[in-house]
Amino acid sequence: MPHKLYSFDSYPLRGVIRLDNSQIENSIGQIRKRNGSVDPFYKEKISNAIFKALSATSEPDRNLADDLAEGVVTRLVEHGFSASRPPSVEDIQDLVESTLIEKGHSEIAKSYILYRHERRKLRDEKMRVLNLQTLDPVAKKFDLNCLRVLASRYLIRNNKNEISKRSLEN
Repeated sequence: MPHKLYSFDSYPLRGVIRLDNSQIENSIGQIRKRNGSVDPFYKEKISNAIFKALSATSEPDRNLADDLAEGVVTRLVEHGFSASRPPSVEDIQDLVESTLIEKGHSEIAKSYILYRHERRKLRDEKMRVLNLQTLDPVAKKFDLNCLRVLASRYLIRNNKNEISKRSLEN
């Protein structure tokens, strides 16, 4: 596979080096999650998200999903993301959308955008039900109805009838 030129910072051609695909993926290393924590970066997660959008619109094609994910990872590096400057979940999702559109997959992009919107609504509703700013890993696992029952029956409330932080910590 031929090597391509990639710049690691926002200054054009200031630090141009040659990388192959595995080096590109490894150069990112981490991702900043919505709650501010940092987790390992896995290209497969991007590929799986694209594959789900493909499955919703056309014939599921794992090779196409992998190729598009590879393009997203390349664009992350081109945008200056690295181990010392990890991309956020939103950065990655924005690049998935634009990559799908630029590669001529507008129907898949539409499906991906709608899925992203629905997930955002669900996340916001879960945070509202639990009176949280961000969802913790445990709250993410429960469906919305389960969280509503939990909040209405079992969680301690303060004098303003808001869920107490103390009940969420225990």
